[in-house]
Amino acid sequence: MNIVWRFILNILAFMMVAGDIPFDKIDKSVKIHKYSLYRVHKWKENNFQNAPSELSTRIDRMRGFPDIGYAIHITVGTPGQQFNALVDTGSSNFAIAASPNAGVPSYYHSRRSSTFQNRSQQVTVQYGKGTWTGDLMSDIVHLDVGFNRAIRQDFSGIIYSYQFFPSSDVWQSIIGMGYSSIEMPIGTPTKTFFDQLVDKTGIANIFSLTLYGPVLSKGLSWTSKDSNYGGEMTFGGIDRTLFLGHVYYTPVIKKWYYEVKLLNISVDGKPITMCCHGYEKYVTFVDSGTTEIVVPPAVFRTIVHSLQKFIQAPKLFWEGREVICPAGLGIAWSSLPIIEFTLPLAGVDGVLAYESSRFNLAISPQQYIRLSETVRNLGFPCYTFSISPSSNDAPVIILGDALMEGYTVVFDRINNQVGFAVSRFAAKNLTVSPGINRLERVKNGSLNIQNISSSSEDSVAIVSVVLASISLFMTCISIGVMTCIYFNHHRNKSSNDYPYRQVSSPHHPPAYSNAEEQYGSRDNSLADNGPTESD
Repeated sequence: MNIVWRFILNILAFMMVAGDIPFDKIDKSVKIHKYSLYRVHKWKENNFQNAPSELSTRIDRMRGFPDIGYAIHITVGTPGQQFNALVDTGSSNFAIAASPNAGVPSYYHSRRSSTFQNRSQQVTVQYGKGTWTGDLMSDIVHLDVGFNRAIRQDFSGIIYSYQFFPSSDVWQSIIGMGYSSIEMPIGTPTKTFFDQLVDKTGIANIFSLTLYGPVLSKGLSWTSKDSNYGGEMTFGGIDRTLFLGHVYYTPVIKKWYYEVKLLNISVDGKPITMCCHGYEKYVTFVDSGTTEIVVPPAVFRTIVHSLQKFIQAPKLFWEGREVICPAGLGIAWSSLPIIEFTLPLAGVDGVLAYESSRFNLAISPQQYIRLSETVRNLGFPCYTFSISPSSNDAPVIILGDALMEGYTVVFDRINNQVGFAVSRFAAKNLTVSPGINRLERVKNGSLNIQNISSSSEDSVAIVSVVLASISLFMTCISIGVMTCIYFNHHRNKSSNDYPYRQVSSPHHPPAYSNAEEQYGSRDNSLADNGPTESD
């Protein structure tokens, strides 16, 4: 009967492999920790930190009204002192206002904390026009929800600042979530906030942001909850309840900022080509500390020229210095073009992609023409243009909050990649939902396009049914084969005939291809506007 048991083990091995097709690279046994994000006003549209040597200038256009950032609540010291901490993936320093000269009325009082420790080192960080100077110190830091214990963290206590904090006391701390290579000062013995968190808690070296952009709750009105509740930050993994479909990853090509490679930008399906080295001469960052999407000047002019065919607005609107406040029914969002950002595809939910694969982030018009929460006209909502040009001496492209608000963005520092999945919040609340389109080169060089915008429940359900059918089919075959083997064995044994031959079975599940997915429930889905790309 050894052959029977061997065959059964083969069948079980096949069923186990078929049931473990990797949909997620993250170990699901690791507990993740979720935190509520709150939108807060910022003095300038980004907190993009200067690199030690490779990037001396950043984009820093002043606005006529406050912009919005995303912060979490933290408690520092013993007894605890509470602060709002701006979450910034474009810098790496963890700093808290620690003096009345810092520029905010609420600040950390080191003398009031029995667990304070002085590290006796001065730190200065420049953010273009803004800057701060402080002392390196250490104290107990507690994130308000999630972790059950406080953690000792090194941070900079800001003693003096210039044009860094907002005029209103809405955030008093900044948590830089970038890589340690850009932490100041150079060669500092301290670790970044997140590196310390990973070391001392054992969580996975991954975090994700789901930013809830400002939306109208009903009709042309909004509530205070809509304005204040800004999203979710997840430490140690990803939360699949926050997004639809799969996570599409692009490689981090250098570990300082979250630098990715941008291949193309398209408006209404038409690629914006650039001369010479194209987009390669620009470095592209994914930065939660920048409100807008920052693109090269030539690309900016092309985008504005394309959009002016669809919406009439004054010049100052396109320059980011005025808002538009349409009366009546507002803006016909479904009539505006989609803007797509093409990135190389590293993998989907942990499954590696072909080398030539790529994907488009197709953002909604409500992402690049953004609702203003601070300016209204006779009760009507106002909007600001959320794309701006980079300066000539700063060859950077920044995928800021305006783009991130359509997606759950995963910062996978284990595999050095950034992932994007369509945000459930954006898909539900925006008239035209954002999307992700996967593009693959096939053997003849043509382009295969898949609209990826259905819910993960649908895709997982389909695969589950297929796998269940395969398992049931193989079980029936195994029962039939074992029955035949059993009778043949006894018949051959009684007649003293030759022994039966061993039956083999496949050990690998059949390959499958991703089916084309789309939001079937949304009339104005981006799936109706499939992307195109020139060969």
